[in-house]
Amino acid sequence: MKRTLLLFLFLSSVELLHAQFFKFPYSTRDLFADEVSILQYNNMQSPTVGLKLSVNDIKELDKYEQKLSSINYLEFEFNNEDELKALLQTATRFSNLETIQFNGYPPYAEKSTVPAFKLPDEILKLNKINSIRFYGNSKLKLNEALSTLAKLPQLKQLILIYVPLHEVPKELIYLDNLELLQIGGQLETLPKWFSQMKSLKSLRLQSYKMDYNKAFKILSSLPNLNQLWIDDLQIIGRLTTPLKNKQLAELQLTSGKVENEQDFFDAISASKNLKHLALFNVKLTAISPNISKLKSLEHLKISGQSKIVLSKEVGNLSRLLSLDIESKVEEIPTTIGKLKRLTNLYLNYNSLSFLPDEIGELKNLKYLELSANRFKKLNPNIGKCLSLIELKISANPIECLPSTLGNLTNLKVLEAQHCNLNDVFANIENLKKLTTLDFNDNFIIQLPNAITDLKNLKSLNFSYNQLNELPKNIGDLTLLQDLQLNYNNIKRIPTSIANMQSLKKIGLSSNDLNSIPDQIGLLDSLQELYLNSADIAEKSHDNGRGIYRKDDPNPKRNITRNNITSFPDNLNGWKAIKLLNLNNNTEINTIQLMKAIFSIPSKAYTLELENCGIGELPKSGWQNFFVKSLDLRDNKIAEIPHEIVKAPYLSEINLNRNKLKTSPNNLNQYTANRFEKALWFVDLGMITKDDLPKTDSMVLALLSKGDNHYYRKEFKAAVELTNAAIAINDSLAMSRIFLGNVGESNYQVGNYKTAIDYLIKAIKQDTSGGIRIMNFVIPDFEFRAKSYLKIGDTLNAIKDYQTLAKNFSDSWGDVGILYKNIGKQKDADSAFESGIKKYKEQIDHFRKTKQPTEMHQLSLLELMVIKEDFSRAITYAIELEREFKSIQHKTLLRYLKASAEIGNNTYNLKSKYELLDFIRENKKSISGWGYDLFFKWLSVTKISKEKAKLIREITDHIKP
Repeated sequence: MKRTLLLFLFLSSVELLHAQFFKFPYSTRDLFADEVSILQYNNMQSPTVGLKLSVNDIKELDKYEQKLSSINYLEFEFNNEDELKALLQTATRFSNLETIQFNGYPPYAEKSTVPAFKLPDEILKLNKINSIRFYGNSKLKLNEALSTLAKLPQLKQLILIYVPLHEVPKELIYLDNLELLQIGGQLETLPKWFSQMKSLKSLRLQSYKMDYNKAFKILSSLPNLNQLWIDDLQIIGRLTTPLKNKQLAELQLTSGKVENEQDFFDAISASKNLKHLALFNVKLTAISPNISKLKSLEHLKISGQSKIVLSKEVGNLSRLLSLDIESKVEEIPTTIGKLKRLTNLYLNYNSLSFLPDEIGELKNLKYLELSANRFKKLNPNIGKCLSLIELKISANPIECLPSTLGNLTNLKVLEAQHCNLNDVFANIENLKKLTTLDFNDNFIIQLPNAITDLKNLKSLNFSYNQLNELPKNIGDLTLLQDLQLNYNNIKRIPTSIANMQSLKKIGLSSNDLNSIPDQIGLLDSLQELYLNSADIAEKSHDNGRGIYRKDDPNPKRNITRNNITSFPDNLNGWKAIKLLNLNNNTEINTIQLMKAIFSIPSKAYTLELENCGIGELPKSGWQNFFVKSLDLRDNKIAEIPHEIVKAPYLSEINLNRNKLKTSPNNLNQYTANRFEKALWFVDLGMITKDDLPKTDSMVLALLSKGDNHYYRKEFKAAVELTNAAIAINDSLAMSRIFLGNVGESNYQVGNYKTAIDYLIKAIKQDTSGGIRIMNFVIPDFEFRAKSYLKIGDTLNAIKDYQTLAKNFSDSWGDVGILYKNIGKQKDADSAFESGIKKYKEQIDHFRKTKQPTEMHQLSLLELMVIKEDFSRAITYAIELEREFKSIQHKTLLRYLKASAEIGNNTYNLKSKYELLDFIRENKKSISGWGYDLFFKWLSVTKISKEKAKLIREITDHIKP
């Protein structure tokens, strides 16, 4: 299977961890994957800091020796001690290595059945290592490994993820410098000696079995514990032991249940210096009044699915700076007004419909978020929070905003997306410091001219409204960088837009525009312009309202769409453009458009012209076409001008679904880079194969293009391109191709022996690991079996079908027919019976689990027919007639029963036309049924020609 390169952003010092409570490094969530083998082709341009290595990857490192110093994290895959030793020896090549992860067995592997290895002493040569991670059931003898790791002078972090422990390894006591520890499994308690870990500052415990009456006593004794994270917390019954740790400043609890909230808050309040408390998905019913005992608390975050009641004693947390509640709260206590130091209040995703008037007493409040609640009105007292910098009230059924918001003269960000607003509130012009105004997805018909007084605006979003026009002087917003007005009914753009020289992004998709003013070409900072239209059916699904507003997911709006017919003649002011999207403007003047495009000086930008009715491209001027990515899907282009080869930056082109020739090669193609573009030029006859570079990049392009042809079922082209790639660099090509796809392609073009060779390798590859992807494995065996049959090797074909039947699919019918074909009737009958038995077992299982069984019952009946056990088949069919309800199943049943009756001479020929009429009326109801097995049987059956002909006639009528 493909090996991966992991890019890992690792927090290598505990000091960084303590900067923010929520930065505890607890999983591989920050990993980004790529392949080790392609490092030489992308030259490690991305900021690679981590690699996942096995012994097979070591040889690749020579190709980028100079880059190894940038890597500080290695993740090891190994199957024995020798492989691990080789990896540790290789690790010395990474001069700045700080972190190693030892990958173990999967979490679901039985620990008692897997071998454990010794950690080689080569680890001690890596004296800069400060972090060690074990992932999964350890392949190492963990206790011995910890004794060895204790000798590393810089080791400060030890993280065990999915390592199933029943007790804390006593060897941890030897890690004198350990500052961060993550440990879990099925721990029931912490040993007494654990309190001797004097350097430990950050601890994460993961165990639903932990007895916290005992654990809190030990944790209270850790002299430097500053940060504690507990997962799977289960406190059932009384919690009588306080968590009394003088240094503990941060406590986070994730997933679990607390039965007695009063005990819990009593216990943690014993840590007098606790400043940060976070509860994620911890089942509570209320925030106990005892929370007021947390006198030092500065940050409180509670989120989860359980509905809680917020105690009025929250108002006694006089030092609180940040309050973040997301847990279906219905009411905020009036005591919130006592939190005079509060600067951040986040109340998103609750069930609030009002705020108490005391909200106006929060004079130091800077950030207020109320999104995704049930507010129909906003308390006007918010206008008294004069320190507010950001106010976010999105996803509420609010119809109007109070004019008192105009008093918030320090406000910089105002967001009210997915609401029911019909207009903008009065006095908005007072918000002189506003930089972001986002009213996306409302019902606003007109923008007040007062908006143009907000001179500091940098981002303005009124997409998904009902705007018909814009203020004529909108150009007064000279600092605006991002203007989003998609999905409105705007008919024209004011010429004053020329004054908005800071604009970088403009969204005008799906309005009522047929042109844009020439002045837009003067915007020399413009980077992105969207003038596309979506189909009407798509519009109700384009925004996020359905996600956030379950009460009103798809409101009715007037719908219009752009139909740009003309375009500015000159766009030579566009020096920074990166993207121009004109998709679905079906009547655009192509000549005028391309003239404008040829005037754009910006280099290597993207141009999207999907479904624009373009039938002809200009024959000249392409030397001034500075586009890098060109999308011309779904147009009417029948010819590509030869001078397109002069376009200096063009590499990615999409011409799928055009009118170009499809023979001998389909020219309606997609090319992802300049090498694939060169191959397309070969198909066009613009250059020859001899002009192509014989480089590794061309190998990758040939393989990619071959894949495209394979998925389009253009198998001959797929084979030719794969062979060309192998001719340039066979080792690279063979390491990158999809063996199964190449095997199938060779089968389809008649290269049966070659197909077998590829499919042997594919099967070995796709069945070598513990995880088998059926969509890969089954076709591998099927096409190899078919290839064997084509060269006359029936016995090997039978072996493949038997393997499929036993392990992967229902192929006993194929096995039986092949045995029948070579005269081994006894083996054929045995195979058919194996299939019948398997179907019976599946039917029993589906009945027990209350799943539909009809298709499996029909498959069982089919096997009885092709086994030519006709009487048995008829008896079973009569049973099914009493069970089946749907017309699909009844139609197939009548067809199969008739075939069995024909086989044993009990079929009434007079009923043939009635059956054919019934099939004709109902065959459209049939789905998910194939007829190949029946045709295979008819080609080898010993029944009379007349009977076979009649069954074939009925089958021809029922098949699609």
